[in-house]
Amino acid sequence: MKQKLIYLLFIIPMLQGCVENEQTGEMTPGWLFWVFLGLLLGGLFFGAFFKFLRKNKPDDLPTKSEQEIEAYEETLRNKLKKNSDEDNKK
Repeated sequence: MKQKLIYLLFIIPMLQGCVENEQTGEMTPGWLFWVFLGLLLGGLFFGAFFKFLRKNKPDDLPTKSEQEIEAYEETLRNKLKKNSDEDNKK
């Protein structure tokens, strides 16, 4: 729902760029309308361009947090093994 409201935030200023034609009484796009339309289309273009350029990661690649958890578990295992070896020597 929130994402739909964000799209409305782009449409509202674009509609504010419309002005009344005094001769015919119709609403016509003003310069502000074209600026917002250009910004909207430019944003869509650059978003699609960067999405195309972004490299997709493999699905089985662990995330950074998973890598940190595995490293922490490995450190704990090494400490436990070291402590058990010291206890066996005593």
